[in-house]
Amino acid sequence: MSKMRKQKFIHVSFDPVSDFEPRIPSNRAKDEDAIKKRICCILSKGSLQDDVIHTLNASPCAGEVLQRIVSHGFDSVLHVYEFQSTKYMFPWEVQEYVPDAIYSGECWLLEKPKSFIHKCYNVSSFKTESVKDFYENKWEAVVNIQLEKMKKNETNWERYCHIYGFGYKFLRVVHDMNISFKTFALSLDL
Repeated sequence: MSKMRKQKFIHVSFDPVSDFEPRIPSNRAKDEDAIKKRICCILSKGSLQDDVIHTLNASPCAGEVLQRIVSHGFDSVLHVYEFQSTKYMFPWEVQEYVPDAIYSGECWLLEKPKSFIHKCYNVSSFKTESVKDFYENKWEAVVNIQLEKMKKNETNWERYCHIYGFGYKFLRVVHDMNISFKTFALSLDL
């Protein structure tokens, strides 16, 4: 584990996150560690667009989720979080727990961040390319993305409900069931 100077990390989610606590992710890559608690992120390189692309590609199925959302008639909302930490693991350390960490650039934070910055972005356009992963499985890599900073926070659930005419009762049920929009979107037809 690296114990160096404070570094800036980026985490991207299809759902808002109110509290970051190291945990075992429910959506893991094949052969990814199921024991060590962490917050998955990437080390920021300073360019928002590049950081978001990098982070999405380090997350299983994110390109496919973007495709499924747009196929249902609305733009995706991405929740982008920035935080700093001194207790983290770089990709070459994470590689022991996630076979493609060197390729994906995945880093792990090992403690709860003291604070974070949350910004909400509309994905106005994106491009994916079919590639093969570490195991020769085909997946959709995000190769370009256009982001628009939103004036107010919104969720993919709200957009989905608006498109299909579901009310807030549906949102409450989904919230109570703790279903992530990413998991839900992966069940949608293309």
